[in-house]
Amino acid sequence: MKKILNSNWAILIVLLFSVIPILPFFHPGFFPMHDDTQPSRVFEMAQSLRDGMFPVRWVKDLGYGYGYSIFNFYAPLPYYIGGLLHLVGIDVIVATKVMMAIPIFIAGITMFLFAREFLGKIGALVSSIIFLFFPYFALNLFVRGAVGEAWAYSFLPLVFLGIFKLYGQKTVSIKWILFTSVAISLVTLSHNLSAYMLILLWLILIIILLVFSKYKVHLVQNVFAVVFLTFLLSAFYTIPAIFEMSYTNVSSQIGGGANFQDHFVCLGQLWNSQWGYGGSTSGCIDGMSFKLGKSNVVFSVLSIILGIYLFIKRKEKKDIPFFSSVVLLLFTLFMTLSYSVMVWSSVAYIEYLQYPWRFLNFAGFFIAFLVGYGVCVVAKLTNLKITVVFCLLIVTITIYINAKHFQPQAYNQKTPKDYTNEKTLRFNISKISDEYMPRGFQKPENALFTPQNSERLVLLNLWSRGSLSIIENKTQYVAAKVKTEKEANIRANIAYFPAWKAYIDKKRVDYKVTDGPLILTVESGLHFVEFKFEQTPVERWANALSLVGIGILLVGIIRIYGKKTS
Repeated sequence: MKKILNSNWAILIVLLFSVIPILPFFHPGFFPMHDDTQPSRVFEMAQSLRDGMFPVRWVKDLGYGYGYSIFNFYAPLPYYIGGLLHLVGIDVIVATKVMMAIPIFIAGITMFLFAREFLGKIGALVSSIIFLFFPYFALNLFVRGAVGEAWAYSFLPLVFLGIFKLYGQKTVSIKWILFTSVAISLVTLSHNLSAYMLILLWLILIIILLVFSKYKVHLVQNVFAVVFLTFLLSAFYTIPAIFEMSYTNVSSQIGGGANFQDHFVCLGQLWNSQWGYGGSTSGCIDGMSFKLGKSNVVFSVLSIILGIYLFIKRKEKKDIPFFSSVVLLLFTLFMTLSYSVMVWSSVAYIEYLQYPWRFLNFAGFFIAFLVGYGVCVVAKLTNLKITVVFCLLIVTITIYINAKHFQPQAYNQKTPKDYTNEKTLRFNISKISDEYMPRGFQKPENALFTPQNSERLVLLNLWSRGSLSIIENKTQYVAAKVKTEKEANIRANIAYFPAWKAYIDKKRVDYKVTDGPLILTVESGLHFVEFKFEQTPVERWANALSLVGIGILLVGIIRIYGKKTS
């Protein structure tokens, strides 16, 4: 035990400090946030998994009771974890809290692993604390409820660890290709918009690395291998998300109140803006804060000055992680400001990011590394005692200033039922996020106009003297026995998506698409009617590509393990 403590004391300290931002999740009840849909989405994910759907693409109750393919487009990884926790019997609110707390633990550990490679244990410890208590991280968790963004944030250190490891390889490195591909896939499956921003940063970083690399050919080979394997691993999600987006109304999220031109950060807000639980508006007075943290700014600027001094005066070897972090930090901050409007107006699909301040998710990583780097410079220029005092000063100030942001505005005493009853799911939560409904879908005016679960299939034309009895009703499948004396219509309270197929007596038939439910015509007599969610050709091909990627990953792991044991 003593040996373990001696070798892992720094990471144990990081885990200990991680408890501070996690403590609010132990409070009874839940708390309000901008995206106040989290327990409901966890519940719906669990229900889809319980019904045997995998990968989960469709949920039954959201979408005003007509269902929609939210997890075809909304990054699903955090909800798989939350859904599985609820599936094994954990209260949906507790499962949601655990889902939201997990990235806090991950963030501290991954930042430590990254920084330790370049800064040693003491520098890595400081970087982890800065990263863990970065204000925008608190904003995502306790103000916005941006769970996916928080998860993506926690995986960023692994992505950059992988690319910097590949930079130093003299040959093609299977180990680091696999590692980096998995890391980027985790970011992508946590938050697709973070993956988009990551691509922009990667393009800049790769150019920097190619300029300084002695092994340019191998670096290019490694990068292309990473891109290819990442594409395969995440294909089951990314390909349908791109090619089936036209079946949804997601384009409605562009412009209007989410026009990027109205949400640039004012320069002074990066230094200081009052912490709040409101929203983002045009101008310099927002309801929420975009501050980097005064101490973070001071320590990172000091670290940059020390790093440049070390390079110029001591003529030290170029430190690529340091210089790359400086360049990328400046770029991420630039992208939050209105000075970057030309970039926002010219880069394809960037308008889907909606809010320029999302780049702060990456600024936290670069600031954390640079502050840790400054500690290493102090260690080189002074002695151990001064270095330890400097570290304690940074850690103490960081936690004192920023820990208070890791708490909700208030708590409520809602029960799981408050988030999962039919009215809440089919109207209150549905209207918060309905961009994945079909275009032209007529939204119900109030909860009275939403169909109930028992009304998923309804027999119309009652003059035909018929009856309909639902015999199975799952997320991806609903079947009924129908008996009519005359031709009649069946209303399927299911939102249109091409994966839905209709069958009468096991024979595939067409249905009519309306601005609400699907309409199926049946002839007189006794019939067995089915509606099945059958994955589209795009989704099946995407699944196959991901299986190939997983196969390559397993073969690579076996090969690496085989070399170690031989």
